Amino acid sequence: MIKRRQLLIFLIISYISASIFNKVNIFTNDIGVVHAMTDDGHVNRNYLIKCEQIDVTEVENKLNEADKLRKSQEYINDNGEIDYKKFFKNTVFIGDSITEYLKVVEMLPENNVYAEKGKTVIDVDNDIERLKYANPERIILLFGMNDVIYFQNKEDFRSNYLKLIDKLKKVVPNAKIYIESPTPIQVKAERKNDGFTNERLSQFREIAKEVSDETYSTYIDLTGIVSNNDCFETDGIHFKRNFYELLFKDLTTIINKEEKS
Repeated sequence: MIKRRQLLIFLIISYISASIFNKVNIFTNDIGVVHAMTDDGHVNRNYLIKCEQIDVTEVENKLNEADKLRKSQEYINDNGEIDYKKFFKNTVFIGDSITEYLKVVEMLPENNVYAEKGKTVIDVDNDIERLKYANPERIILLFGMNDVIYFQNKEDFRSNYLKLIDKLKKVVPNAKIYIESPTPIQVKAERKNDGFTNERLSQFREIAKEVSDETYSTYIDLTGIVSNNDCFETDGIHFKRNFYELLFKDLTTIINKEEKS
């Protein structure tokens, strides 16, 4: 126990020194800790005594909070805005042409976007191989637009989506998985003869949510963003840049909230 406390004190002092150098204050009076430094720049003896009384878990939580704060500040550019290329540096987006737009207009580098026109949940084998080397922290999936045409039975969409998640977890077990909802389309774009309708998309949206729940993934409902018709391109299916700007804003909020919890 004594050695453990001594080690803890050493780590705290080291971290405090680094934090002071970087102008980060990690300890506050809410856990009864006195100031770490005296007026003449020396370590406060009373502070060391207090360190003996601090719970290890509580200290770790404080250090984690400081790390998260530091990490979040790394993504802010000179204008005080989030630099999305930095924020999503360790994130891979997988999907169809809706996702492909991100690399076409260079909102994200190609290495972060595994997407192409016509892609479904069964067309990801090549991406699985790439993920082995990329080893991302997060994977964000968007499927359903082409799947409503490919799968006559919606349950086939479910079973294949579950298989995809299983493959992803085996290849990158530590990656956090996010499932985006299939997006609605404008009425003029519906094609009832091949099942490309909002009714079918709504059913596939429900399945995406169920797959998310079953695999303990995070579900992201995009319908709120799409409700703004100004987001649509003239084909009534694809989206303008403002859709993706709103999407990124929502994603960063959700991810930050999860990673701070």
